[in-house]
Amino acid sequence: MVDPSTAELEGFSTLADVFNWAGLSDPLRTALNEELGDLRLIRELASIPVADLEDAIKDLDITIDGSGRKIKAVEKTRVRLARTACRLRCGLPKDVDTSSGTVAPVQSWAQWGRLPPQLEAQQPPRAGQRVLNWAQYGTRLLAPQCAFLGQQR
Repeated sequence: MVDPSTAELEGFSTLADVFNWAGLSDPLRTALNEELGDLRLIRELASIPVADLEDAIKDLDITIDGSGRKIKAVEKTRVRLARTACRLRCGLPKDVDTSSGTVAPVQSWAQWGRLPPQLEAQQPPRAGQRVLNWAQYGTRLLAPQCAFLGQQR
């Protein structure tokens, strides 16, 4: 699974742009709109809870040339990709593993009450060694809760 690049995200100005990027066909877009409501804005799809989206696409019927059929696995993946792209475009975190469709709750390490395993395993700083700035590990959720201590004495 490949997320949209920064340039692609910046190019998304309408929901149609996102659907085009994700590869949603017109019949799939129509069926999705009928099931979820009249989606018009990127933030609307981004705001739909993942459980609601999964319920909606689980048995979605798609009509092509007057005959109906159930949604196929690749089409479910395209819908999940579109939702992920919408969330990223809105500055929201991804909360679905789009490669498998499983729900991955958005949590910070602070909610678990401990540090990430790679940081727990580190030895305490030696005398004269600088204390880590947690933000350099890429977790912005943890950084505001940690004070930079400067040099150890």
